[in-house]
Amino acid sequence: MAIVKTINNPKLTIKAPQIKACLLAKYRFTKQALCATEVMTTHKGGIADFLALIKNKRQCEIHEVEIKVSIADLKADIKKPKWKVTPGRRIPHYFYFAVPAAIANEAKAYISTAHPLAGLIVCEATRHGMCPEDMLLTVKRPTRLHNAKHKRTFTKMANRISKRAMSELATKYRKAYLEK
Repeated sequence: MAIVKTINNPKLTIKAPQIKACLLAKYRFTKQALCATEVMTTHKGGIADFLALIKNKRQCEIHEVEIKVSIADLKADIKKPKWKVTPGRRIPHYFYFAVPAAIANEAKAYISTAHPLAGLIVCEATRHGMCPEDMLLTVKRPTRLHNAKHKRTFTKMANRISKRAMSELATKYRKAYLEK
């Protein structure tokens, strides 16, 4: 398990890459999901900051997370049509916003009124110690957006996530071992 060395630093500012790392750890290792960041989705050419496919009982669910690190960023981006969370939209089954703990209260109030169907995940630098997956706390559960069992869409999304995850891995290895 990865260890965040700066966890007790009071000056630590949570940024999008740290939130993505925590989401990857939580969904991959606790929920056994297939997941990746910056995945092209099928709705209006949008790119999901984080997308996970989770097998639950007899069907698979798609979870999408949009990461915001400031209230200004949240308010500016939330108005875009690609973030409209409405029942009947085929992708995803659940939609969340993820924010750092410093803006959690204001983000929860804003999301509850602007997009009541979306969930909210908060990333706390000091939550439960060292494991990245423990730094996340779901403070607002999302409403399930639909019950469709879209097998074709799942296959397409699994393909996109797999390709994106392999691209991320290849880039990390290239930077670590070839670009010194």
